Amino acid sequence: MVIETKYDVGDEVWVVVGGNPHKLRIKSISSYCGHVHKSIKYRFEENFYITVDENDVFSTKEELLKSL
Repeated sequence: MVIETKYDVGDEVWVVVGGNPHKLRIKSISSYCGHVHKSIKYRFEENFYITVDENDVFSTKEELLKSL
């Protein structure tokens, strides 16, 4: 089975942390694939110990702001 992700380790992306937009570098990617549900999560290098679902990660600040 091949799991494709929107972003790769090392990519810089935009996410909301604590209600504010931040540009962070992806440290690792995890995935789960069940019978009905698929999940891709991103973890970041900076001092933010968070994991974010792929639907909440954006290439640009403008894309992030449009999603709010």
